[in-house]
Amino acid sequence: MPHDRFYHPGPLKGSIVLEGDEQHHLFKVMRAHAGTQIELIDGKGMLAQATVVKIDRKTAELSITHSEFCEPTLQRVLGMSLIKQPKLELVIEKCTELGITDFHLFPAAHSERDHLSLNHQNRLHAITISASKQCGRLYLPTIHLHTEIHIPESSAYATLAGNPTQLRDTKTKSILIGPEKGWSQAEEALLIAKAKPVSLHDNILRAETAAIVAAAILS
Repeated sequence: MPHDRFYHPGPLKGSIVLEGDEQHHLFKVMRAHAGTQIELIDGKGMLAQATVVKIDRKTAELSITHSEFCEPTLQRVLGMSLIKQPKLELVIEKCTELGITDFHLFPAAHSERDHLSLNHQNRLHAITISASKQCGRLYLPTIHLHTEIHIPESSAYATLAGNPTQLRDTKTKSILIGPEKGWSQAEEALLIAKAKPVSLHDNILRAETAAIVAAAILS
């Protein structure tokens, strides 16, 4: 992954202006100047080369010199009950790197929180940008927020109940992970009616570890 890749929501053509965190990194960290060459992504499949035309402490004017579009990869879905903020941020970062295309976040009966503040939503979006640039992906994952458990079509769900099939032995590309204290009985009943129970590992995993392991298997 090149160290000179930046994000702009697009369109990536002609002249554009970078502001905010991306401009700050370009100016303060990269020490860019007129003539510096960088790469840009829009999070929707476009990769562009650009030249810095002018830069100061607040804005950077760029000229797009070349751009190309790449088709999206296969959809990989992670449904995740809400967990504590630092752990959820870790899940979003690492699972973005591992190729998750859609995050479905929801409060479960045993979740430690029941919603995300607007600031935390913005923080998670910023994490997907940073992780996408770092790992070289061109599509930002989408974060979907739900007020109750959400079960995407053709999903599996991680559980310790019974003797479920290992996720690695299935062809599913959608997995649900419960909270640290596990699914409630009512949730287990709902899940088993609409999804396939699976095991992730022989050991008992923390929620954030389970999400990262599942994402690695789906990839």
